[in-house]
Amino acid sequence: PINPFKRRMKFVAGRETPEPANETANRVVEAFASVYRSFGDQQKMTLYRAIRNGIEKYEDHMTLTLLMDELSLLEDSQKSVVTSIQSRLTQLVDMDPFDYTSENNWDNLFTSNGQVNIIQLDGYEQIEIKKVLTEFILWDLWYFMLSNHEDRPVAVVLDEAQNLSFAQGAPSNLILREGRKFGWSAWFATQTFSQFTTEELAVFENAGTKIYFNPAESEVRSISKRLGGDYEEVLRSLKKGQCFVSGQFLEGNELGSPKQYVVQVPPMDNR
Repeated sequence: PINPFKRRMKFVAGRETPEPANETANRVVEAFASVYRSFGDQQKMTLYRAIRNGIEKYEDHMTLTLLMDELSLLEDSQKSVVTSIQSRLTQLVDMDPFDYTSENNWDNLFTSNGQVNIIQLDGYEQIEIKKVLTEFILWDLWYFMLSNHEDRPVAVVLDEAQNLSFAQGAPSNLILREGRKFGWSAWFATQTFSQFTTEELAVFENAGTKIYFNPAESEVRSISKRLGGDYEEVLRSLKKGQCFVSGQFLEGNELGSPKQYVVQVPPMDNR
């Protein structure tokens, strides 16, 4: 039950008001653009206009189908641009996975002690659709967590993190930069850093703890450099069941200064 077109509430000078339609539209456009990399400035601006017009017209009743209608209204002046957008979104619109009427309550997933909830997207064949869904799920969860506080941490594991957007303003970027004060305990797992830009890699420096399992030779030097020391040989020598951990550890009842250790991970049946 997620509505990507829902206008979020903002608190300004002690008053609660819905965010302007242009802010909501811009957030949705950036989510699409982070996945559909072929969208250029014209496509993004046209998509922005269609979403903004739809939200102003239909408010919280805006849907993907109505988005296609709003795009069609812009065809007279930008037919080729509109067609290129519609061709990329057609499959997502046809299956429309969103529930625009039910109220989503993340609190229900985080109140049971010891219960793990898995959001599984294997039912969707196209990797692009999985990515779009993940971005909107993270946005919804981000706004839920804004009302949370750091003394009630919520642990979220994000596997295959190389498929997420870490660009400025993306939810994963916000989680790494500002998530701690809202109780985020986010774990990003990836098998490679090769497809991240320099700017995206810089965002990972906000992670409080970094754990490396036998990295590929092609990435050893860059990882060592990011760790701020000469750790190349240590990283190369990691064996199965070992990892290199850089972060803060408990010293008594408090976290000490950042340190680095090689850690032997015990087998599952020994834990």
